Amino acid sequence: MNFRSILQDEVEQVFLNTDEFAEEITLNGQLVKAHVVWISRDASLGQTPGLAQERLRLHVAEQAAPEDTDDGVELELNGNSWTIESSQRCSGILVLTLTKPGITQGQW
Repeated sequence: MNFRSILQDEVEQVFLNTDEFAEEITLNGQLVKAHVVWISRDASLGQTPGLAQERLRLHVAEQAAPEDTDDGVELELNGNSWTIESSQRCSGILVLTLTKPGITQGQW
């Protein structure tokens, strides 16, 4: 076994393990394991009261990721439309930073 295959095993057995960090999500209609990290709910969209931008970071195995991960591409996550803000590949994992407009809590 080389280092790359050992690392890939660790990614699947720990980081993308639903008993550890990951959860099952629907990504573009397919069930995949991912680690989801909510980044922020930025309430500064054009100084408009009640509007916000939700952001999250999604870690998925490269082989389970959508083909098109360019910035600005829309994808479906658990039935909701999100926009790719950025993407980065690292040791078999694709890290996607996603955004979508939202409503700040307590406003509606």
